[in-house]
Amino acid sequence: MFSIIEEKYAWRPGSTFTTHKPDTIVIHHALHPNCTAQDIHRWHLNNGWKGIAYHYYIRKNGLIYRGRQEHHQGGHLLGSENKNAIGICLEGVYTDYKNLTEKSVPEVQLAALVWLCNDIKTRWNIKSIKRHADYPSAINEEKDCPGRYFPWNRFMAMISDPNAVYKHIIQKHCKFHNPDGVWKVVDTHPYADAFYMQWANSYKTPG
Repeated sequence: MFSIIEEKYAWRPGSTFTTHKPDTIVIHHALHPNCTAQDIHRWHLNNGWKGIAYHYYIRKNGLIYRGRQEHHQGGHLLGSENKNAIGICLEGVYTDYKNLTEKSVPEVQLAALVWLCNDIKTRWNIKSIKRHADYPSAINEEKDCPGRYFPWNRFMAMISDPNAVYKHIIQKHCKFHNPDGVWKVVDTHPYADAFYMQWANSYKTPG
């Protein structure tokens, strides 16, 4: 399964963080095809900020890095929009941008995002999951973050399916020609949730 990598950051000297109680998750993309959490941190410092503005950063290989602590207000939106919002950023350029456009989100990255959102829900009363593009500041600047090619409807369907991440792991190893047909059969099992978990956990390679 997935896990959170605890990254260490050199925050801007004198930085203090406002605490909050998250009830919303906001999804972003980095608008960069290949960058690390430390790259993001450095860029945000160069902007004059405290450091990395997101709470989490997910690379295309599914590795999840912590940014700011969940109970610390982020800086991934504009001003008061950040209150009670956890920001998750995806490595990638999932919109039309110069010659860097990427029209598909890696399956492992999407699965990691689903896992992370559900993990966050175990700690906070999350009422909604939004796109950066849903906020007034982004609308005013005509941003489509996390990108027009991010599969939002599929992502939300996966969030509502408790076995979505398990199915991803199973499909990676089994490579079924018609995975949806397989899931349809397994879903009829009286203990389908436990079956999916045990099946997925039988593989040693995460993601």
